Amino acid sequence: MSVEQLIAEFKALPAAERRQVANAILSDEMSRLPEGPKVLKKTVHEPAGKTAFSERWTGKFTLPEPDPEDARLTYLLHRFSA
Repeated sequence: MSVEQLIAEFKALPAAERRQVANAILSDEMSRLPEGPKVLKKTVHEPAGKTAFSERWTGKFTLPEPDPEDARLTYLLHRFSA
């Protein structure tokens, strides 16, 4: 049977049967694929948390005192210090 005939028969099936056939083919093919790198799987599914980074650096830096003559410093301290 040619590829075109298989595709035509597949398209002629009702939607529910097409879904079952497609799922069966994909699950069978996925089981044959070699397993990818585990590091990639972790980075995709487990986003890095910001808490560990901020906890690590908390208290390591000090901010300068606001200077009434330096408007930029005063603005930046007000804007970005929490």
